[in-house]
Amino acid sequence: MQQVVERDHEVDANEVGIDEDCTLLIARRQPTARDLRLVMAVSRIVTDLERVGDKAAKIASMSRKLHAAGSQRIP
Repeated sequence: MQQVVERDHEVDANEVGIDEDCTLLIARRQPTARDLRLVMAVSRIVTDLERVGDKAAKIASMSRKLHAAGSQRIP
């Protein structure tokens, strides 16, 4: 649980980096049709993965709090 919470910032940083790479690729190479669709798909997938990472960190944080409180039942 601790590892998931601690590494969330890495997921955020990777998302920003990949999104910047996609933007630079579009600006410099001016991809057309199929290539542009691929770049845009990658950008959207990365955004979704970052959201998944945020949710995982939230779940891990809540789990850690429940464990620290000695709760045997997860609501």
